[in-house]
Amino acid sequence: MRFASPLSARAKVASADATNNKGGNHEHFLDLSCMKCGDTDEIDIEATVWIRVTEDGTDADAGSDGHHEYTPRSMASCGSCGHTERLYAFEPKGGAA
Repeated sequence: MRFASPLSARAKVASADATNNKGGNHEHFLDLSCMKCGDTDEIDIEATVWIRVTEDGTDADAGSDGHHEYTPRSMASCGSCGHTERLYAFEPKGGAA
């Protein structure tokens, strides 16, 4: 399975609201949570992106393609507790909804 999404350069998954969702309230489109601390707000995914080279460095949002590609085997990290594992480990048991 291959996911593609218009997420930021680090493919940061944010909750639908601004509250901290510790405890497994899945409110974003990938239905992910950290198995260590239960956070759903700060899951970062390693992704392949097209970037534009700029005077200041690079800009993933300015690239003409705009796709961010990752797979269930991509690395993911919880920004809340630092737990790092393959993306599929952050999915609910039985796979993503």
